[in-house]
Amino acid sequence: MPCFADRYRCETYAFSLAREGPIEVTMTWEGAPRAMLVQLYWAGEGLAHEDVAPRDGPSRIWFRRPLMEAAEYTIRVVSLEPESAIPFTLTLTR
Repeated sequence: MPCFADRYRCETYAFSLAREGPIEVTMTWEGAPRAMLVQLYWAGEGLAHEDVAPRDGPSRIWFRRPLMEAAEYTIRVVSLEPESAIPFTLTLTR
């Protein structure tokens, strides 16, 4: 079901950061580079970070926010390929 711009598939994951500290997100998939993006939101507050898959290079999105406050967060994984379901692995380190 579309949830990004009413056109693209996405999945959301909620989590809490109990105390101030870093957040590291890694998303990988098999095969060639794909049209994917990962967004980190403060729950109910707005976008904290967005990263897009590289056109050339590894099949991976990785980012680290070194200092985030203790709060509720949501990660949204978006496939910008509306006709494809892309299996992926998402890892969150807090």
